[in-house]
Amino acid sequence: MSEYSIPTEFDNYTDLSSSVSATIIDGHSFRNLLEYLKLTNFKGSFRFRPSDIYYEEGNAEKTLVNQFQIFPGELIEYTYDSHLPEVVFGVTISSFRDVIKTTSKKDTVQLYKVADMHDLFIRILGGTDVSGRNGVSSVTRTKLDVIDYSLPTFNDDYPLCRVRASDLSKVFGDLSSIKGSTISISRVGNGIVVKSMLVNRVVKRVESLGDTGDISNTYHDGEVISELSDGTMITYSDSNGIQPIRCRNATIKSLSKINGLSHCGLVKIYFDDENRVIKFTCNVGSYGLLNIYIRSDPDL
Repeated sequence: MSEYSIPTEFDNYTDLSSSVSATIIDGHSFRNLLEYLKLTNFKGSFRFRPSDIYYEEGNAEKTLVNQFQIFPGELIEYTYDSHLPEVVFGVTISSFRDVIKTTSKKDTVQLYKVADMHDLFIRILGGTDVSGRNGVSSVTRTKLDVIDYSLPTFNDDYPLCRVRASDLSKVFGDLSSIKGSTISISRVGNGIVVKSMLVNRVVKRVESLGDTGDISNTYHDGEVISELSDGTMITYSDSNGIQPIRCRNATIKSLSKINGLSHCGLVKIYFDDENRVIKFTCNVGSYGLLNIYIRSDPDL
């Protein structure tokens, strides 16, 4: 998953004439989205455009990319008034999250920028009263490079499997709690097998999602089966040569937050054997879509 900066002929951060506004009736799910993002992204750019609000940012190791879209047609209000193709707000994710951390399940969140002002303003509205004022806060706008990633394509109509968001959150939450481990993710049948392994690739815990069949005797490339008396390690090698995706414990920790993004939601899982990339897709409230791409860490 390579990255590249988008060349622009304008300085988005010096043009103050633009004004934008988006009102999200389900403010609680947006707060939970920021809770998820802050585990993998220190900073990120929210790109307001005529057709959507777009976000695409990788983690520090560039082994995980978050891609997020808000659809204006699913908001109770969206205004875009600018001669620019997009109005970009670079923010520190934790600071953004701190502003709306008190948002409750019945609160609405309004994000807006007014002409002649620089920063992104946030207003939390109680319940369905979108005309009342609950105080206005702001997030400092930081100039960041706008990054797009070269990501593998998947046929969205044919995921490997669909699983409950609550099940996925539990599996990755449990595995990420095992200290000193790395994670191995393999496609098995119509599902995935996820293993937590210690430094010497001794399997500590095995979980599955989707229809994988019996995994009690499942081995994958590079995992230690036994050790001979001379110290030689005997490892298993898949007959089809498919290598699992290997990633760090911290990379998958954020997936434990997926359950808070959509009530009783589903997560679609896609697997690219050739590029060793896994994609998770889930709704955010009724207004957004989150894609999470994780590639195998070349250092593991």
